[in-house]
Amino acid sequence: MTEHEPTTKRSEGWPPRPALDQLPITDRDPVVLERWEEGLREWRDAFVAYTSLGRPELHSRDVLADFEKAYYSSTESLQALIEDHLHTFGLTQALRRFRQEQSIGPDWLKWDYEVVLQQLRMMLDIVESGGRIHAFTK
Repeated sequence: MTEHEPTTKRSEGWPPRPALDQLPITDRDPVVLERWEEGLREWRDAFVAYTSLGRPELHSRDVLADFEKAYYSSTESLQALIEDHLHTFGLTQALRRFRQEQSIGPDWLKWDYEVVLQQLRMMLDIVESGGRIHAFTK
């Protein structure tokens, strides 16, 4: 391979893990710093997204437990988040059954994704990080 040939090989640490010094931590408690490092190792961009919320729990020694309690999901897009939510609560299936029972075509009755997203934003903090959407309960 010459220096101009592209390679598809990635190093073992790809994609690169976010570094602690790139995050908004002001705490110098070694236990809290260790928890942040662990959060970055285990959760990567989801943990970075959580740190951007600026919650007081970020400076607690229980920051990982608080993160895991608040974590809702990570998806590729807002649409995927909405669809996951509708599916998780059985709403997609309920709408499908209703359309079948009432002989309504799939194009006649659909979810208004903007309204569903508004509802989600009342319940969740939604943050983009690392090219993905991460959601946390408020």
